[in-house]
Amino acid sequence: MEVINHYQEQYQELSSQDADSTKLYRQQAWERFSTLRFPTLKVEDWKYTSTAALQKLLFTLTTNKTSAIDWQQVSRRLALPQAQHIIVLVDGQLKQDYSTINQLPSAITLQHWADMNESEKEALQKELAQLHHTDGLSALNGALLNQGICIHVAKDCVLAEPILLVHVTTQPMAANYAAQHIMLGDNADVTIVEQYISLTDDSYLNSVVHKYCLGNNASLNYVKLQQEGNQGFHLSYTDIEQSQDSHFHGSYFALSGQWGRNNIATRLMGKHAHATMNGMYHITHKSLQDFHTLIHHQVAECSSSELFKGVLDGAGRAVFNGRIVVDQDAQHTESQQANHNLILSDQAEVDTKPQLEIFADDVKCAHGTTIGQINEEQWFYLCSRGIDKELAKKMLIEGFVIDVAGQINNTDLKHTIENLLRESLNV
Repeated sequence: MEVINHYQEQYQELSSQDADSTKLYRQQAWERFSTLRFPTLKVEDWKYTSTAALQKLLFTLTTNKTSAIDWQQVSRRLALPQAQHIIVLVDGQLKQDYSTINQLPSAITLQHWADMNESEKEALQKELAQLHHTDGLSALNGALLNQGICIHVAKDCVLAEPILLVHVTTQPMAANYAAQHIMLGDNADVTIVEQYISLTDDSYLNSVVHKYCLGNNASLNYVKLQQEGNQGFHLSYTDIEQSQDSHFHGSYFALSGQWGRNNIATRLMGKHAHATMNGMYHITHKSLQDFHTLIHHQVAECSSSELFKGVLDGAGRAVFNGRIVVDQDAQHTESQQANHNLILSDQAEVDTKPQLEIFADDVKCAHGTTIGQINEEQWFYLCSRGIDKELAKKMLIEGFVIDVAGQINNTDLKHTIENLLRESLNV
């Protein structure tokens, strides 16, 4: 099969450059990919998301030599252009000239793949090994991994200002296979905004695996902005480990791109941990966005909430599969999940599947989903008050999605994301 041979050549090239300590992890991932290959519609977790388009595109690995970029063009699109702490990766390479990381406190260490020695790369690959065995595409990330970043926040470190982590793609028909490891020590508190931007109109792939570890009473506020190019492919696997009293607040916004898939799993492993997982996807034309989420309550007295909303237009497609698992020992769990979708076109389609798997008997859990169109009565009411028909429609769309951003803890960041959503939705 041409596509398999294509990626095997890339794997062999990277493997020949590895030290013995890191070569084993790459080899194991390749063997896993060789067995599983690309997921098909016969695989339950991929039942509604085809990978056929990915198999037709023979992406090359991004090169270390990135072309010059127009920084003014990029800076105008930054979610937080005035942020004190900005980390810029262009085609996976850390760009010090565009980054402003000198003011980060010494309690926060930043390390890029290119600067790691072999033992550090081995430690990162070991940490990600389980993620790389999730399915065929995660295994391909492990086999072709050649970039990544680690952010470690020491215990008791509280950073008031958010960190903006920007990924800029410039190379057409290229793939970024990256890893990201964020670790918060006990009592640490940090906000990270991750933004994906493209400067190419051609197809490309961002494939990323994320591992986040939260210590006791640590708090991670995380916002992800997918603003990929119209022909861009985005594939992400995220695993979060939460210790006692930790708080994870994740907000995911898929605003553009040809094809996107996010696999997000958080495990509440210590008492009184709390997870909030919210998201919004805006889909137009023939694009697709897929969110598969898992909130796993493993111990007693933890709580979680999840809210995802979608706006679909044109021939866009969305997939939402939200799974909450409550183990037998996870008594006194409280968990809420909701997925709501607004359909603006007769050709748009959404497949939604909320799941509750409860093995404890003293819990408070609920889930629900809706799929509908603009409420005609509300629309008529606004028009009857003299509001233009199109403006009234925009007001209803804004009212539908804006509360997802409204749950972001940081006030300035919340207003920024609200304005970004209005711009994306043209409301």
